[in-house]
Amino acid sequence: MDTHHPTTEPMQLTARCARWAVATTIALSSAACAVAPAPAPQRAATPINASAGKTWDAVIDIFAERNIPIRNMERASGFIATEPLDVALTDGEKWADCGGTIGVRFGATRAAYNVLVRGDSTHATVRVTVLWSRSNAAEGCTTRGVWEPQFEALVKARAEGTASGA
Repeated sequence: MDTHHPTTEPMQLTARCARWAVATTIALSSAACAVAPAPAPQRAATPINASAGKTWDAVIDIFAERNIPIRNMERASGFIATEPLDVALTDGEKWADCGGTIGVRFGATRAAYNVLVRGDSTHATVRVTVLWSRSNAAEGCTTRGVWEPQFEALVKARAEGTASGA
């Protein structure tokens, strides 16, 4: 019987322990350098001088023009949710903070849009929230508060009849 098993050789065992210690140190150092996303800015809904119906139609039209698939919508509650979509990394970096490591921040690569329209026959509000994510990250991202007000402004202009393009 061979008494020199490969996993019990003193030199191999020492080398394996050293590799494990180095790998563990690198992994823990990387985790310690990770930076969480910044907190999301709080925003109020955008007021619109148009009916809730016109505002709702404006949201649907803009999503259709941009080929954004709607997953769920319920006009009575004013809620619209889209399917998650890929986002260009250059845009994702402008629109969301997904944390990072020292000196490097990550942007989103996916987004799911939620819209809430409230109002009556003369006035409405619209509030957009985006669930930003990064395809290879376990944690979500936070918005930079850029995309949402831009979309709301477009809905406002469309519903109030001051703009026709997306």
